[in-house]
Amino acid sequence: ETLTVLQKGEDFEIIVQHDQTGSAYGITLSKNAYEQLRQHFVVGRSEQLFCPDCKSKARMQNGFIWCENDDCGGIYRTK
Repeated sequence: ETLTVLQKGEDFEIIVQHDQTGSAYGITLSKNAYEQLRQHFVVGRSEQLFCPDCKSKARMQNGFIWCENDDCGGIYRTK
């Protein structure tokens, strides 16, 4: 299967196509929904997460984003 992600304005279109049959299906997600999906599957694997407040490096743990900057110390619940 081939996965394609296209940004359409502020939304994201995700298309999955079966390589042998060519059949495909897709879904359009809001920016917020796409970000939640991206964080669930991507962050912590190949992408660095950043604090939404001070933009320092952050990590995700137990459904929270933890800022690694001691001066900020922000903890944010993921949506």
